Amino acid sequence: MPTFPVPCEGNTGTGCWEGPPADSLTVHLSSEPYVCGEPFEHPPCGNWDLAFSIPPELQSPGVYHLSGPAIVGQAIEVDAEPVDGACETRWETFHATLEILAVDETGVTGRLCHVDSPLYADDDIDLEGSFFAPRCE
Repeated sequence: MPTFPVPCEGNTGTGCWEGPPADSLTVHLSSEPYVCGEPFEHPPCGNWDLAFSIPPELQSPGVYHLSGPAIVGQAIEVDAEPVDGACETRWETFHATLEILAVDETGVTGRLCHVDSPLYADDDIDLEGSFFAPRCE
């Protein structure tokens, strides 16, 4: 799974995050289908993407927090209406509890709860619940 570009300016509350370690699995939950093999860019106008990278030592069933420093949740939202030919992009780190149920050769099965994302709350985007993120090779 590709890495999620995160600028160092993103403060996780624990300092500057330099990005996920090598061999991390990045999970994308998005309003658009994720396409394996294509480099990740910000979603197009009117869409959102939530991502977090799971380092190798945490790629097993368990309960983890997305507030860092081991796993950092990133939320991106892009306005639907362009202004001067471009849509405004907003991003934030957010807090949530991640329960990993399984990690195997097909992907990551898990559940998010206690999602605290002011960016998504304003748009009634509900990320609570189960997910399956297929593995890209």
